[in-house]
Amino acid sequence: MSDRFSGEIVSPPPEVALVGITRNAENLPSSAAKTCYAPKLVRPRPVDAYKDPAKETATRRRITSLTFEAGHHTVYQHVAYTFALRGVSRNLIHCFLHTFPFYNTEQQSQRYVEMKQAAVTVPPFASESQRQLFEETVLDSWRTYYDLLDVLKPQIERVYKQQVWAHRPAFAAWEEGKIEKMALEIARYVLPIACHSDFYYTVNQVTLLSLNRLRRHPQVAWEAERLIGRMVAAAAAEDPLFAELVASRVSEPYPAAELAEALLWDEHGGSGCDNVAAAFDAQMAGRYSRLVSAPHVDGERGLEGLLADALRLVLGLSADGAPDSELIAAVIDPARNPYHSSTLNLVPYAPVTQVLHHACFTFAKRISHTADSQNQRHRAMHGTRQMLVYGHTEEPDVLVPELIEDNAEALRLYEDYVGRAWGAIDRLLADGVPMEYAAYLYPNSKVVRMYESCDLAGLLHKANLRLCFRAQREIFEATRQEVEQIAELFPDLMRYFAAPCVVRDRAGTKPVCPEKKGFCGVPVWRDPAAPRLL
Repeated sequence: MSDRFSGEIVSPPPEVALVGITRNAENLPSSAAKTCYAPKLVRPRPVDAYKDPAKETATRRRITSLTFEAGHHTVYQHVAYTFALRGVSRNLIHCFLHTFPFYNTEQQSQRYVEMKQAAVTVPPFASESQRQLFEETVLDSWRTYYDLLDVLKPQIERVYKQQVWAHRPAFAAWEEGKIEKMALEIARYVLPIACHSDFYYTVNQVTLLSLNRLRRHPQVAWEAERLIGRMVAAAAAEDPLFAELVASRVSEPYPAAELAEALLWDEHGGSGCDNVAAAFDAQMAGRYSRLVSAPHVDGERGLEGLLADALRLVLGLSADGAPDSELIAAVIDPARNPYHSSTLNLVPYAPVTQVLHHACFTFAKRISHTADSQNQRHRAMHGTRQMLVYGHTEEPDVLVPELIEDNAEALRLYEDYVGRAWGAIDRLLADGVPMEYAAYLYPNSKVVRMYESCDLAGLLHKANLRLCFRAQREIFEATRQEVEQIAELFPDLMRYFAAPCVVRDRAGTKPVCPEKKGFCGVPVWRDPAAPRLL
């Protein structure tokens, strides 16, 4: 084990700092609501700027009551809060804070940051022996993490040089750092989802109220209760209107027993987790992602015809003009549509590319917890995931990274640790520990099964990011499989769903790879079929 690891566990409580808030937060929602029925724009002003502050205060309270109770919540979405959060588990972030579209976040990366300290969330166990078992397993994971780093680095350097030297027979000194980061990316698969992360998190008023309403989430009730309570208190301290909304109990948390998930589990749940996992995996046929639903459009022209007709409508084109294939090519070809080479993702905003929203697909996916933590950042991809508290299996249920699978010593270290972690979880459960607490010991490699739906606009953006050789390997492979499966059905639509360098090259954008020293070493734009070895 490396001497870079302290060998100690730290578990500080979460730190919540409100570092940004919309200007005029207290006054903006009422002004927005008034504008809807006013002959001109009503600008936000503080109450004491009105001739009769008492009357204005009463008016605002009436507006708040009417709009909120009637469900007219858009006026509250103009106010946003940015939090700097520390000491929050990756378990909570994955299953609660990142499962919906209405947030923005920038999070510390385990791919690029060495985890030198065992900073984790330790649940409130009932006995010292339970806590001791939990902490011993956490320390075991860190020792294995560093053992894997030592074993993997020579292998990764060999494979990296094999991949890069096929295109340029040289190895720069700065590339040693890339080898280290690639080893970190693979070794982290054994770290527990109890690991802490630091991040910025921005939400609007309605989202924060909704999180508060659901903060007794069955998977992370104890930790979410603690974190969301502090976030709500921090926002209320700076925003009197938000404080009034909270005081009015419009976001009063559901009792844990009244959450829909708990009610359904109590009525229909059982011990079928192994059967559910086996049945799901059987349909995957070894894939990370499998297409299970695609659009069916009546008529000979099918989906391509529908998209072409939508474009004709946008531009006022007659049906006897350009054929469907020509119109579709004009929309999706980077050489013809300048939006695809823009640094900004303009596809959802531009009328001609908005036609891609009409083609929707659903995939069954099976990836690791650590990969899905990045995958779910694509908020145009809507997923439903099996909750970990309702999915424990008898045998270890993890994904094995390819580099570990190809290295006998790494595989031994990996499988031995996963077996010990699973045994610790089972011992905790047998001792009466709730699954909510035991689940924090799941390694990052824990399999996450889901159904995920998206339209072509969302998938295009994802493909142009995740088909890059620098993308996480699991997400790269899942995205590649998604594009290939749709291309079997609709080849004309998918012709330019490719790596970002391929898109930029076709558009004539320089540099073809904007990553500078982050360049993967493979000129994929010259050979889009080039194999990825790492």
